[in-house]
Amino acid sequence: MCDGWIDGKGRFLTNFLVNSQSERVFLKSIDTSNNVIKDAKQMFELLDSMIEETGEDNVVQVVTDGASNFMAAGKML
Repeated sequence: MCDGWIDGKGRFLTNFLVNSQSERVFLKSIDTSNNVIKDAKQMFELLDSMIEETGEDNVVQVVTDGASNFMAAGKML
């Protein structure tokens, strides 16, 4: 799962979490202020790297918000 927010310094941060039947675990937070969040290709590359880090065999579903860049990145996955 991933979700974004803006911190007190105006940076856009994207949080990545892993969810299972037994628990939800925070994986990492990445500063995406450099417009990664607005570009579908860059968002795809970020999501793909997180899937690789988690292990493709361990990923059943990717959950994001409904923004168009996330939707496009999801289709690329």
